[in-house]
Amino acid sequence: MKLNKSLLLLSVLIASCSGTEDVTDILTEETEHHAIVNVSPYIYDGEVTRTNLTYTNNSIKFSWDNDETIGVFPIIPYSGPQAYKRLERSSKGDGHVATFDGAGWQIRSGATYAAYYPYNGKLTSDTKYDEIPVDMTGQVQVGYNNLDHIGKNYDYMCTIATAPDKGDIVFNFKHVTSVVQLEVTLPEDAVITNVIIFDKQHETVFVDKAKMNICNRSIVSVHKSSMIELGVKNGTKVEAGEKVLLYVAMLPRDSRPVDITVETKDGKCYETSYTPKDMKAGYAYRWTIAPEYAGEHVAIDLGLPSGTKWATMNVGAKSLDGKGSRYFAWGETLPWSPDKENNYKYGSVRFRLSDIIKMNFTKYTYDDGDYASSWYSGNKFIGDGLTTLLPEDDAATQNWGSKWRMPTIEELKELYEECEWQLVVTDPYTRLYSTYLKVIGKNGNYIIMPFTGFYTVIRPDVNYFLDGFFSYQSSTLNKKDSNRNFVLSGFTWADDEEEWDKPGEHFEEELMIDDSNCRFDGNAIRPVCK
Repeated sequence: MKLNKSLLLLSVLIASCSGTEDVTDILTEETEHHAIVNVSPYIYDGEVTRTNLTYTNNSIKFSWDNDETIGVFPIIPYSGPQAYKRLERSSKGDGHVATFDGAGWQIRSGATYAAYYPYNGKLTSDTKYDEIPVDMTGQVQVGYNNLDHIGKNYDYMCTIATAPDKGDIVFNFKHVTSVVQLEVTLPEDAVITNVIIFDKQHETVFVDKAKMNICNRSIVSVHKSSMIELGVKNGTKVEAGEKVLLYVAMLPRDSRPVDITVETKDGKCYETSYTPKDMKAGYAYRWTIAPEYAGEHVAIDLGLPSGTKWATMNVGAKSLDGKGSRYFAWGETLPWSPDKENNYKYGSVRFRLSDIIKMNFTKYTYDDGDYASSWYSGNKFIGDGLTTLLPEDDAATQNWGSKWRMPTIEELKELYEECEWQLVVTDPYTRLYSTYLKVIGKNGNYIIMPFTGFYTVIRPDVNYFLDGFFSYQSSTLNKKDSNRNFVLSGFTWADDEEEWDKPGEHFEEELMIDDSNCRFDGNAIRPVCK
């Protein structure tokens, strides 16, 4: 379905099924019904100031393409599975004509039918009119200012109509979705390849999979996400200060603030925040944004056996030396904050003894034999058994998008064992942000792992060993102790303090896969992807 500048009245000749085996009526010239299929416009909610689209009465309007298909269910007094109606160009030039080659099907006078779009040919005969799948994932725009991806795949519509004794049956389709027009301005020349809209608090508020009741236009959520993404096929080239129009379809949501990341072909990322209006079905909205440079998300192939690629920078960092790195408790997606033992997302303090803290966790627990914990009832394990972070709890995914995730313990071990690690000290007199490990793959490519330190609830005001220590989170729980997860840690040292004054000499480093990291301590994250 195409976006159009005017609303077209589309004539459709359709025949439908009653869904019962005792139907014997034969379609005749006297009983033939024509169907008028109308598409309501998206109402533009906001002041129209600048756009390359023509809005008629503040609306965005669609028209049918050739070979568009709608699904039709008989509802009253008959019921049954869907029939499909394909639209073809009318030889009379009066819009489009829908024809159906199923023998014996017809629109029956006085009967009520429910119709929807886009047609789903994978529905079974048991699928009911109130459980039509809706999927908002995988949106990809082709080029600049193009809505075809929405019209053909994400413009969910439905309607019901009753056939009169004589004359046309009229299907007035109404939109279930909303449309966001992103008017984006970048500070430099770029090729935009991806846009990610995150809920600012990383709550799962975007309904990305649902079931639609086509009789009353209602939506029942099947799955929610904290983000919605738009790809741009082959990228769209823009100059610095030039406005580019991108389009995202969404199901209705409230006005919660969002963070928006615009990614470019060379891996650069631009970020901004936006507070939208409440979004209603059948409405279009313009968000005008001017994101600022926020770092790079570049994947490096180190020639690892698993094919895992590693990012060049930490989450939050804007440069290779780690400046700006954010720290995260395990399983949380918002940056670490002090007093974590009292506000950890998935747990509460069980007891604290000196520097030993035990928690009662509500998610990610294993049969570890800690019978005094909340994941046991007596000696019976009642936890969830989850040992790898789900995407909604993965800080790499929730801050960079679905392409990225935190490494597993196996991937950290592979990096540790398959690569050469070289200590580099660029300024031994300060050490701060000047000491890092160069991790070289067997193919010669490399990444840099800066010593960015870590935070702990034992001393929440101190970033421990910022100038000579790192601790990078994995997504893997320690099966021996649900209070802990695996990290890759390392530190630098010298034989004595005076040797720090001798550039390039006497520095050593130690690396380890550490299974004793407390889940609520704050560690840096280096994302991976395939």
